[in-house]
Amino acid sequence: MSNISLRQKWQKLIEHTVQPEELASLARQIADSFIHHHYQNNHYKTDLIDLLCEMDTHFSQPRLNQVISSALFRTIVEELCDDFEANQLDTYNRVMAQVVSYFRRLPQGRDLDDLLNHFGLHTQERLLQRARRIQNRLDPFTGKESLETIFILSRITLGADIAIVSVILQRLHQAFPQTELVLFGSPKSKDIFGGNPWLRIETIQYPRYGSILDRFECWQTCRKKLEQECSTTLPERTLLLDPDSRITQLGMLPLVDDHRYFYFNSHTIHPADPQRGQMAGLVNQWMDRIFTVADFQYPRVWLCPDSIRRSRELMAQLNKAGCRNIITINFGVGGNDRKRVGADFEIQLVLELLKQDKSVIILDRGFGPDESARTQTIVNEVRRMEYDTAEITPQTNTVKMDFSHGVIDTESDIGTMAGLIGAGHEFIGYDSACQHISAAQKIPTITLFMEKNSVPFIRRWSACGQIPCTSINVNDYKLNGSVSIKDLIDAIQKERTKRRVIRLPVRDSLSPSSIDHSEKTYLS
Repeated sequence: MSNISLRQKWQKLIEHTVQPEELASLARQIADSFIHHHYQNNHYKTDLIDLLCEMDTHFSQPRLNQVISSALFRTIVEELCDDFEANQLDTYNRVMAQVVSYFRRLPQGRDLDDLLNHFGLHTQERLLQRARRIQNRLDPFTGKESLETIFILSRITLGADIAIVSVILQRLHQAFPQTELVLFGSPKSKDIFGGNPWLRIETIQYPRYGSILDRFECWQTCRKKLEQECSTTLPERTLLLDPDSRITQLGMLPLVDDHRYFYFNSHTIHPADPQRGQMAGLVNQWMDRIFTVADFQYPRVWLCPDSIRRSRELMAQLNKAGCRNIITINFGVGGNDRKRVGADFEIQLVLELLKQDKSVIILDRGFGPDESARTQTIVNEVRRMEYDTAEITPQTNTVKMDFSHGVIDTESDIGTMAGLIGAGHEFIGYDSACQHISAAQKIPTITLFMEKNSVPFIRRWSACGQIPCTSINVNDYKLNGSVSIKDLIDAIQKERTKRRVIRLPVRDSLSPSSIDHSEKTYLS
Protein backbone atom coordinates (compact mmCIF):
# COMPACT_ATOMS: atom_id res chain seq x y z
CA MET A 1 0.00 0.00 0.00
CA SER A 2 1.36 3.45 -0.90
CA ASN A 3 2.25 6.08 1.68
CA ILE A 4 -0.47 8.36 0.30
CA SER A 5 -3.09 5.63 0.72
CA LEU A 6 -2.05 5.07 4.33
CA ARG A 7 -2.38 8.75 5.15
CA GLN A 8 -5.77 8.85 3.44
CA LYS A 9 -6.89 5.89 5.56
CA TRP A 10 -5.76 7.79 8.66
CA GLN A 11 -7.71 10.92 7.66
CA LYS A 12 -10.78 8.84 6.99
CA LEU A 13 -10.40 6.93 10.25
CA ILE A 14 -10.53 10.03 12.45
CA GLU A 15 -13.70 11.30 10.79
CA HIS A 16 -15.68 9.06 13.14
CA THR A 17 -15.33 7.48 16.57
CA VAL A 18 -12.14 5.45 16.44
CA GLN A 19 -12.13 1.86 17.68
CA PRO A 20 -8.84 0.52 19.14
CA GLU A 21 -8.91 -2.50 16.82
CA GLU A 22 -9.07 -0.51 13.58
CA LEU A 23 -6.49 1.96 14.88
CA ALA A 24 -4.14 -0.89 15.76
CA SER A 25 -4.63 -2.43 12.33
CA LEU A 26 -3.74 0.81 10.54
CA ALA A 27 -0.73 1.44 12.79
CA ARG A 28 0.58 -2.06 12.05
CA GLN A 29 0.10 -1.49 8.31
CA ILE A 30 2.15 1.71 8.50
CA ALA A 31 4.89 0.07 10.56
CA ASP A 32 4.94 -3.00 8.30
CA SER A 33 5.17 -0.76 5.25
CA PHE A 34 8.18 1.05 6.70
CA ILE A 35 9.94 -2.25 7.43
CA HIS A 36 9.06 -3.61 3.99
CA HIS A 37 10.56 -0.60 2.20
CA HIS A 38 13.67 -0.79 4.38
CA TYR A 39 14.39 -4.47 3.83
CA GLN A 40 13.23 -4.80 0.23
CA ASN A 41 14.52 -1.56 -1.27
CA ASN A 42 16.75 -0.04 1.43
CA HIS A 43 14.46 3.00 1.36
CA TYR A 44 13.96 5.07 4.50
CA LYS A 45 10.37 6.38 4.53
CA THR A 46 10.50 9.54 6.63
CA ASP A 47 6.82 10.29 6.07
CA LEU A 48 5.71 6.98 7.61
CA ILE A 49 7.59 7.68 10.85
CA ASP A 50 6.13 11.20 10.95
CA LEU A 51 2.66 9.73 10.42
CA LEU A 52 3.04 7.39 13.40
CA CYS A 53 4.24 10.31 15.55
CA GLU A 54 1.27 12.41 14.43
CA MET A 55 -1.12 9.58 15.27
CA ASP A 56 0.47 9.08 18.69
CA THR A 57 -0.28 12.68 19.67
CA HIS A 58 -3.77 12.89 18.20
CA PHE A 59 -5.84 11.28 20.95
CA SER A 60 -6.55 12.35 24.51
CA GLN A 61 -7.21 8.74 25.56
CA PRO A 62 -3.94 7.07 26.64
CA ARG A 63 -5.09 3.62 25.49
CA LEU A 64 -5.34 4.85 21.89
CA ASN A 65 -1.92 6.51 21.96
CA GLN A 66 -0.48 3.27 23.38
CA VAL A 67 -1.74 1.39 20.32
CA ILE A 68 0.40 3.63 18.11
CA SER A 69 3.52 3.45 20.27
CA SER A 70 3.20 -0.33 20.34
CA ALA A 71 3.33 -0.42 16.53
CA LEU A 72 6.41 1.79 16.49
CA PHE A 73 8.35 -0.06 19.16
CA ARG A 74 7.24 -3.65 18.59
CA THR A 75 7.09 -3.70 14.82
CA ILE A 76 9.83 -1.25 13.83
CA VAL A 77 12.23 -0.88 16.75
CA GLU A 78 12.29 -4.53 17.82
CA GLU A 79 12.48 -5.76 14.24
CA LEU A 80 15.51 -3.57 13.52
CA CYS A 81 17.31 -4.25 16.77
CA ASP A 82 16.71 -8.00 16.90
CA ASP A 83 18.60 -8.55 13.65
CA PHE A 84 21.94 -7.69 15.31
CA GLU A 85 23.35 -6.10 12.17
CA ALA A 86 25.13 -2.74 11.84
CA ASN A 87 22.85 -1.55 9.02
CA GLN A 88 19.68 -2.21 11.00
CA LEU A 89 21.12 -0.48 14.08
CA ASP A 90 21.89 2.63 12.05
CA THR A 91 18.35 2.63 10.67
CA TYR A 92 17.10 2.42 14.25
CA ASN A 93 19.26 5.44 15.09
CA ARG A 94 17.69 7.38 12.23
CA VAL A 95 14.18 6.39 13.34
CA MET A 96 14.69 7.36 16.96
CA ALA A 97 16.50 10.61 16.13
CA GLN A 98 13.56 11.52 13.90
CA VAL A 99 10.98 10.58 16.55
CA VAL A 100 12.79 12.56 19.27
CA SER A 101 13.08 15.58 16.96
CA TYR A 102 9.36 15.40 16.14
CA PHE A 103 8.29 15.40 19.79
CA ARG A 104 10.74 18.07 21.00
CA ARG A 105 9.05 20.57 18.65
CA LEU A 106 5.64 20.07 20.28
CA PRO A 107 4.41 22.19 23.22
CA GLN A 108 4.32 19.08 25.43
CA GLY A 109 7.90 18.33 24.43
CA ARG A 110 9.39 21.54 25.80
CA ASP A 111 11.16 19.84 28.72
CA LEU A 112 12.54 17.24 26.34
CA ASP A 113 13.90 19.99 24.11
CA ASP A 114 15.42 21.92 27.03
CA LEU A 115 17.29 18.86 28.31
CA LEU A 116 18.63 17.96 24.88
CA ASN A 117 19.80 21.56 24.39
CA HIS A 118 21.58 21.35 27.76
CA PHE A 119 23.72 18.58 26.26
CA GLY A 120 24.32 20.58 23.08
CA LEU A 121 22.09 18.32 20.97
CA HIS A 122 20.21 21.04 19.14
CA THR A 123 19.43 19.19 15.94
CA GLN A 124 18.42 15.78 14.63
CA GLU A 125 21.79 15.41 12.95
CA ARG A 126 23.65 16.02 16.22
CA LEU A 127 21.53 13.39 17.95
CA LEU A 128 22.40 10.94 15.23
CA GLN A 129 26.11 11.75 15.27
CA ARG A 130 26.33 11.28 19.03
CA ALA A 131 24.50 7.95 18.92
CA ARG A 132 26.89 6.63 16.29
CA ARG A 133 29.90 7.87 18.24
CA ILE A 134 29.01 6.32 21.59
CA GLN A 135 27.93 3.05 19.98
CA ASN A 136 31.36 2.66 18.38
CA ARG A 137 33.44 3.93 21.27
CA LEU A 138 36.42 1.68 21.99
CA ASP A 139 38.65 3.64 24.38
CA PRO A 140 39.05 2.15 27.89
CA PHE A 141 38.21 3.88 31.15
CA THR A 142 40.95 5.64 33.12
CA GLY A 143 40.92 7.13 36.61
CA LYS A 144 39.83 4.08 38.60
CA GLU A 145 41.24 5.36 41.89
CA SER A 146 38.86 8.34 42.11
CA LEU A 147 35.49 6.58 41.66
CA GLU A 148 32.97 6.92 44.48
CA THR A 149 29.75 5.80 42.75
CA ILE A 150 28.99 3.80 39.63
CA PHE A 151 25.46 4.00 38.25
CA ILE A 152 24.09 1.20 36.10
CA LEU A 153 20.92 1.41 34.04
CA SER A 154 18.46 -1.46 33.90
CA ARG A 155 17.53 -3.02 30.58
CA ILE A 156 13.95 -2.88 32.00
CA THR A 157 13.11 -6.42 30.89
CA LEU A 158 14.06 -8.92 33.60
CA GLY A 159 15.58 -11.51 31.29
CA ALA A 160 17.98 -8.95 29.84
CA ASP A 161 18.81 -7.66 33.31
CA ILE A 162 19.85 -11.15 34.36
CA ALA A 163 21.71 -11.99 31.14
CA ILE A 164 23.56 -8.67 30.93
CA VAL A 165 23.24 -6.42 33.99
CA SER A 166 23.97 -9.15 36.55
CA VAL A 167 27.29 -9.78 34.78
CA ILE A 168 28.13 -6.07 34.83
CA LEU A 169 27.35 -5.89 38.54
CA GLN A 170 29.63 -8.78 39.40
CA ARG A 171 32.48 -7.46 37.29
CA LEU A 172 32.18 -3.99 38.80
CA HIS A 173 32.08 -5.27 42.37
CA GLN A 174 35.15 -7.35 41.73
CA ALA A 175 37.06 -4.44 40.15
CA PHE A 176 35.82 -1.73 42.56
CA PRO A 177 34.94 -3.43 45.86
CA GLN A 178 34.86 -0.13 47.78
CA THR A 179 32.79 1.78 45.21
CA GLU A 180 29.04 2.17 45.68
CA LEU A 181 26.99 0.50 42.94
CA VAL A 182 23.55 1.96 42.21
CA LEU A 183 21.11 0.31 39.78
CA PHE A 184 18.30 2.35 38.23
CA GLY A 185 15.72 -0.36 37.61
CA SER A 186 12.05 -1.26 37.62
CA PRO A 187 10.31 -2.29 40.86
CA LYS A 188 10.71 -5.93 39.77
CA SER A 189 14.49 -5.49 39.87
CA LYS A 190 14.24 -5.89 43.64
CA ASP A 191 12.61 -9.30 43.18
CA ILE A 192 15.66 -10.70 41.42
CA PHE A 193 18.50 -8.50 42.75
CA GLY A 194 17.08 -7.44 46.13
CA GLY A 195 19.13 -9.98 48.11
CA ASN A 196 22.42 -8.42 46.97
CA PRO A 197 24.06 -6.75 50.02
CA TRP A 198 26.43 -4.55 48.02
CA LEU A 199 23.90 -3.12 45.57
CA ARG A 200 21.49 -0.21 45.99
CA ILE A 201 18.43 -0.20 43.73
CA GLU A 202 16.69 3.05 42.79
CA THR A 203 13.28 2.51 41.20
CA ILE A 204 12.54 3.86 37.73
CA GLN A 205 9.08 3.29 36.24
CA TYR A 206 9.51 2.73 32.51
CA PRO A 207 6.09 2.62 30.77
CA ARG A 208 6.58 -0.34 28.44
CA TYR A 209 3.00 0.09 27.20
CA GLY A 210 2.89 3.88 27.39
CA SER A 211 2.85 6.52 24.69
CA ILE A 212 6.04 7.68 23.00
CA LEU A 213 6.18 10.82 25.12
CA ASP A 214 5.61 8.76 28.28
CA ARG A 215 8.78 6.81 27.47
CA PHE A 216 10.79 9.98 26.97
CA GLU A 217 9.54 11.30 30.31
CA CYS A 218 11.09 8.26 32.00
CA TRP A 219 14.47 9.39 30.65
CA GLN A 220 13.88 12.88 32.06
CA THR A 221 12.96 11.40 35.46
CA CYS A 222 16.15 9.34 35.45
CA ARG A 223 18.17 12.47 34.69
CA LYS A 224 16.64 14.25 37.71
CA LYS A 225 17.43 11.27 39.95
CA LEU A 226 21.03 11.28 38.74
CA GLU A 227 21.35 14.98 39.50
CA GLN A 228 20.08 14.36 43.03
CA GLU A 229 22.46 11.44 43.50
CA CYS A 230 25.44 13.49 42.32
CA SER A 231 24.58 16.68 44.21
CA THR A 232 27.21 15.94 46.88
CA THR A 233 29.74 14.16 44.68
CA LEU A 234 32.14 15.59 42.15
CA PRO A 235 31.04 14.54 38.62
CA GLU A 236 34.48 13.09 37.83
CA ARG A 237 34.08 10.64 40.71
CA THR A 238 31.03 8.99 39.15
CA LEU A 239 30.50 6.73 36.16
CA LEU A 240 27.40 5.61 34.26
CA LEU A 241 27.16 2.28 32.44
CA ASP A 242 24.36 1.89 29.92
CA PRO A 243 23.73 -1.74 28.87
CA ASP A 244 21.64 -0.70 25.84
CA SER A 245 18.79 0.46 28.05
CA ARG A 246 15.28 1.45 27.07
CA ILE A 247 15.62 4.35 29.51
CA THR A 248 17.98 6.09 27.07
CA GLN A 249 16.28 4.56 24.02
CA LEU A 250 19.37 2.44 23.36
CA GLY A 251 21.83 5.26 23.93
CA MET A 252 20.02 7.95 21.93
CA LEU A 253 19.23 10.17 24.93
CA PRO A 254 22.15 11.39 27.11
CA LEU A 255 22.13 11.36 30.91
CA VAL A 256 25.65 12.54 31.77
CA ASP A 257 28.64 13.96 29.93
CA ASP A 258 29.93 11.38 27.46
CA HIS A 259 33.37 11.04 29.08
CA ARG A 260 31.63 9.60 32.19
CA TYR A 261 29.39 7.31 30.15
CA PHE A 262 30.00 3.87 28.64
CA TYR A 263 27.50 2.19 26.35
CA PHE A 264 27.31 -1.55 25.72
CA ASN A 265 26.47 -2.03 22.06
CA SER A 266 24.70 -5.39 22.08
CA HIS A 267 23.72 -5.19 18.41
CA THR A 268 26.85 -5.24 16.29
CA ILE A 269 29.63 -6.43 18.61
CA HIS A 270 31.03 -9.78 17.46
CA PRO A 271 32.55 -12.32 19.85
CA ALA A 272 36.16 -13.30 19.39
CA ASP A 273 35.20 -16.70 20.77
CA PRO A 274 32.10 -18.16 19.01
CA GLN A 275 31.37 -20.19 22.14
CA ARG A 276 30.73 -16.92 23.94
CA GLY A 277 28.20 -15.54 21.51
CA GLN A 278 25.51 -15.26 24.18
CA MET A 279 24.82 -11.89 25.77
CA ALA A 280 26.77 -12.86 28.89
CA GLY A 281 29.83 -13.61 26.78
CA LEU A 282 29.53 -10.36 24.83
CA VAL A 283 29.14 -8.21 27.91
CA ASN A 284 32.11 -9.92 29.58
CA GLN A 285 34.23 -9.09 26.54
CA TRP A 286 33.00 -5.49 26.67
CA MET A 287 33.94 -5.22 30.36
CA ASP A 288 37.37 -6.70 29.54
CA ARG A 289 37.94 -3.92 27.03
CA ILE A 290 36.55 -1.04 29.11
CA PHE A 291 38.44 -1.88 32.30
CA THR A 292 41.45 -3.67 30.71
CA VAL A 293 41.08 -6.75 32.95
CA ALA A 294 40.14 -10.16 31.51
CA ASP A 295 37.56 -12.19 33.43
CA PHE A 296 34.30 -14.08 32.96
CA GLN A 297 31.23 -14.05 35.18
CA TYR A 298 28.03 -15.99 34.54
CA PRO A 299 24.58 -14.40 34.95
CA ARG A 300 23.26 -14.47 38.48
CA VAL A 301 20.28 -13.57 40.66
CA TRP A 302 20.15 -12.50 44.29
CA LEU A 303 16.74 -13.42 45.68
CA CYS A 304 15.19 -12.08 48.85
CA PRO A 305 15.08 -14.42 51.90
CA ASP A 306 11.30 -14.83 51.79
CA SER A 307 11.37 -16.18 48.22
CA ILE A 308 14.03 -18.69 49.24
CA ARG A 309 12.11 -19.75 52.35
CA ARG A 310 8.92 -20.52 50.45
CA SER A 311 10.70 -22.55 47.83
CA ARG A 312 12.51 -24.54 50.53
CA GLU A 313 9.22 -25.36 52.22
CA LEU A 314 7.72 -26.63 48.98
CA MET A 315 10.80 -28.72 48.15
CA ALA A 316 10.78 -30.31 51.61
CA GLN A 317 7.10 -31.23 51.46
CA LEU A 318 7.27 -32.70 47.97
CA ASN A 319 10.36 -34.72 48.88
CA LYS A 320 8.61 -36.00 52.00
CA ALA A 321 5.63 -37.06 49.88
CA GLY A 322 7.95 -39.09 47.62
CA CYS A 323 8.52 -36.71 44.69
CA ARG A 324 11.90 -37.25 43.02
CA ASN A 325 11.78 -34.79 40.12
CA ILE A 326 10.44 -31.23 39.97
CA ILE A 327 10.00 -29.69 36.52
CA THR A 328 9.20 -25.98 36.35
CA ILE A 329 7.41 -24.82 33.20
CA ASN A 330 6.64 -21.31 31.97
CA PHE A 331 4.39 -20.90 28.93
CA GLY A 332 4.14 -17.13 29.40
CA VAL A 333 4.95 -14.89 26.45
CA GLY A 334 4.30 -11.42 27.89
CA GLY A 335 1.41 -10.75 25.55
CA ASN A 336 3.40 -11.69 22.43
CA ASP A 337 1.54 -14.68 21.02
CA ARG A 338 4.10 -15.08 18.24
CA LYS A 339 6.34 -16.75 20.83
CA ARG A 340 3.78 -19.53 21.48
CA VAL A 341 3.65 -22.89 19.78
CA GLY A 342 0.01 -23.40 20.77
CA ALA A 343 -2.40 -24.93 23.28
CA ASP A 344 -2.24 -28.46 21.87
CA PHE A 345 1.53 -28.55 22.24
CA GLU A 346 1.42 -27.21 25.79
CA ILE A 347 -1.13 -29.78 26.94
CA GLN A 348 0.61 -32.69 25.23
CA LEU A 349 4.02 -31.72 26.64
CA VAL A 350 2.70 -31.58 30.20
CA LEU A 351 0.97 -34.95 29.84
CA GLU A 352 4.10 -36.49 28.28
CA LEU A 353 6.26 -35.24 31.16
CA LEU A 354 3.79 -36.67 33.67
CA LYS A 355 4.44 -40.16 32.29
CA GLN A 356 7.60 -40.08 34.40
CA ASP A 357 6.71 -41.43 37.83
CA LYS A 358 7.19 -39.34 40.98
CA SER A 359 7.38 -36.11 39.00
CA VAL A 360 5.73 -32.83 39.91
CA ILE A 361 5.32 -30.01 37.40
CA ILE A 362 5.23 -26.44 38.70
CA LEU A 363 3.28 -24.51 36.06
CA ASP A 364 3.50 -20.72 36.00
CA ARG A 365 0.19 -19.05 35.15
CA GLY A 366 1.94 -16.32 33.24
CA PHE A 367 0.90 -12.70 32.78
CA GLY A 368 -2.68 -11.44 32.43
CA PRO A 369 -6.09 -13.11 32.12
CA ASP A 370 -5.40 -14.75 28.74
CA GLU A 371 -2.33 -16.64 29.91
CA SER A 372 -4.05 -17.55 33.18
CA ALA A 373 -7.00 -19.01 31.23
CA ARG A 374 -4.63 -21.06 29.05
CA THR A 375 -2.93 -22.43 32.13
CA GLN A 376 -6.33 -23.37 33.57
CA THR A 377 -7.11 -25.29 30.37
CA ILE A 378 -3.93 -27.34 30.88
CA VAL A 379 -4.79 -27.98 34.54
CA ASN A 380 -8.33 -29.08 33.60
CA GLU A 381 -6.89 -31.61 31.15
CA VAL A 382 -4.47 -32.88 33.79
CA ARG A 383 -7.38 -33.38 36.19
CA ARG A 384 -9.37 -35.17 33.49
CA MET A 385 -6.47 -37.62 33.23
CA GLU A 386 -6.80 -38.09 37.04
CA TYR A 387 -3.45 -36.62 38.08
CA ASP A 388 -3.23 -34.69 41.35
CA THR A 389 -3.29 -30.89 41.14
CA ALA A 390 -2.82 -27.98 43.54
CA GLU A 391 -2.29 -24.23 43.32
CA ILE A 392 -0.19 -21.50 44.83
CA THR A 393 -1.61 -17.95 44.81
CA PRO A 394 -0.59 -14.65 46.43
CA GLN A 395 -3.18 -15.44 49.10
CA THR A 396 -1.46 -18.73 49.97
CA ASN A 397 0.18 -18.04 53.32
CA THR A 398 1.62 -21.50 53.81
CA VAL A 399 2.61 -24.13 51.26
CA LYS A 400 1.07 -27.57 51.86
CA MET A 401 1.64 -30.19 49.19
CA ASP A 402 1.21 -33.86 50.07
CA PHE A 403 1.46 -35.62 46.70
CA SER A 404 4.38 -36.90 44.67
CA HIS A 405 2.98 -36.83 41.14
CA GLY A 406 0.95 -34.12 39.43
CA VAL A 407 0.80 -30.41 38.66
CA ILE A 408 1.02 -27.31 40.82
CA ASP A 409 -0.13 -24.18 39.03
CA THR A 410 1.14 -20.98 40.55
CA GLU A 411 0.21 -17.33 40.35
CA SER A 412 3.27 -15.67 41.85
CA ASP A 413 5.34 -12.53 41.74
CA ILE A 414 8.60 -12.95 39.86
CA GLY A 415 10.62 -13.30 43.07
CA THR A 416 8.52 -16.21 44.30
CA MET A 417 8.58 -17.80 40.85
CA ALA A 418 12.36 -17.47 40.77
CA GLY A 419 12.55 -19.24 44.12
CA LEU A 420 10.36 -22.07 42.84
CA ILE A 421 12.51 -22.43 39.71
CA GLY A 422 15.61 -22.60 41.91
CA ALA A 423 14.01 -25.32 44.04
CA GLY A 424 13.34 -27.53 41.04
CA HIS A 425 15.46 -29.94 39.05
CA GLU A 426 14.88 -28.64 35.52
CA PHE A 427 13.14 -25.85 33.61
CA ILE A 428 11.30 -25.82 30.26
CA GLY A 429 9.71 -22.77 28.69
CA TYR A 430 9.39 -20.24 25.92
CA ASP A 431 11.94 -17.47 25.43
CA SER A 432 11.34 -15.34 28.54
CA ALA A 433 12.90 -14.06 31.76
CA CYS A 434 12.38 -17.45 33.40
CA GLN A 435 14.96 -19.20 31.22
CA HIS A 436 17.61 -16.74 32.44
CA ILE A 437 16.42 -17.09 36.03
CA SER A 438 16.79 -20.85 35.71
CA ALA A 439 20.28 -20.82 34.20
CA ALA A 440 21.46 -18.25 36.73
CA GLN A 441 20.49 -20.68 39.51
CA LYS A 442 22.31 -23.62 37.89
CA ILE A 443 19.10 -25.37 36.87
CA PRO A 444 19.26 -27.32 33.56
CA THR A 445 17.24 -25.29 31.08
CA ILE A 446 15.44 -25.95 27.79
CA THR A 447 14.19 -22.88 25.93
CA LEU A 448 11.85 -22.86 22.93
CA PHE A 449 12.33 -20.07 20.40
CA MET A 450 9.23 -19.77 18.26
CA GLU A 451 9.07 -16.19 16.98
CA LYS A 452 12.60 -15.68 15.65
CA ASN A 453 14.38 -17.78 13.07
CA SER A 454 17.50 -15.60 13.23
CA VAL A 455 20.53 -17.58 14.37
CA PRO A 456 22.21 -14.49 15.92
CA PHE A 457 19.04 -13.70 17.90
CA ILE A 458 18.73 -17.21 19.30
CA ARG A 459 22.44 -17.44 20.07
CA ARG A 460 22.51 -14.10 21.86
CA TRP A 461 19.40 -14.66 23.94
CA SER A 462 19.95 -18.32 24.81
CA ALA A 463 20.27 -18.96 28.52
CA CYS A 464 23.84 -18.96 29.79
CA GLY A 465 24.88 -20.87 32.90
CA GLN A 466 27.29 -23.34 34.45
CA ILE A 467 24.94 -26.21 33.62
CA PRO A 468 23.34 -27.59 30.42
CA CYS A 469 21.23 -24.91 28.71
CA THR A 470 19.60 -25.96 25.45
CA SER A 471 17.85 -23.72 22.91
CA ILE A 472 15.41 -25.32 20.48
CA ASN A 473 14.40 -23.45 17.34
CA VAL A 474 10.77 -24.49 16.86
CA ASN A 475 10.95 -23.56 13.19
CA ASP A 476 13.18 -26.61 12.68
CA TYR A 477 10.17 -28.80 13.50
CA LYS A 478 7.69 -27.32 11.04
CA LEU A 479 6.14 -29.50 8.37
CA ASN A 480 4.15 -27.81 5.60
CA GLY A 481 4.03 -24.62 7.68
CA SER A 482 2.76 -26.27 10.87
CA VAL A 483 4.75 -27.40 13.87
CA SER A 484 5.04 -31.16 14.27
CA ILE A 485 4.13 -31.43 17.94
CA LYS A 486 5.33 -35.01 18.23
CA ASP A 487 8.75 -34.22 16.75
CA LEU A 488 9.11 -31.16 18.98
CA ILE A 489 8.25 -33.08 22.14
CA ASP A 490 10.60 -35.87 21.08
CA ALA A 491 13.38 -33.28 20.74
CA ILE A 492 12.66 -31.96 24.24
CA GLN A 493 12.72 -35.47 25.70
CA LYS A 494 15.97 -36.23 23.89
CA GLU A 495 17.60 -33.17 25.48
CA ARG A 496 16.31 -34.21 28.90
CA THR A 497 17.77 -37.68 28.43
CA LYS A 498 21.22 -36.21 27.81
CA ARG A 499 21.37 -34.89 31.36
CA ARG A 500 20.37 -38.09 33.13
CA VAL A 501 22.70 -37.48 36.07
CA ILE A 502 24.32 -34.13 36.77
CA ARG A 503 26.13 -33.15 39.96
CA LEU A 504 26.43 -29.46 40.65
CA PRO A 505 28.72 -27.52 43.01
CA VAL A 506 27.44 -26.37 46.37
CA ARG A 507 26.17 -22.80 46.16
CA ASP A 508 27.81 -20.03 48.13
CA SER A 509 26.15 -17.74 50.66
CA LEU A 510 25.02 -15.18 48.07
CA SER A 511 23.34 -17.75 45.84
CA PRO A 512 19.60 -17.46 45.24
CA SER A 513 19.11 -20.51 47.43
CA SER A 514 21.25 -22.22 50.00
CA ILE A 515 19.80 -25.61 49.08
CA ASP A 516 22.71 -28.00 48.58
CA HIS A 517 22.69 -29.06 44.93
CA SER A 518 25.96 -30.92 45.12
CA GLU A 519 24.19 -34.27 44.91
CA LYS A 520 21.06 -33.23 43.05
CA THR A 521 20.10 -35.91 40.52
CA TYR A 522 18.18 -35.26 37.29
CA LEU A 523 16.21 -38.15 35.87
CA SER A 524 14.71 -38.38 32.42
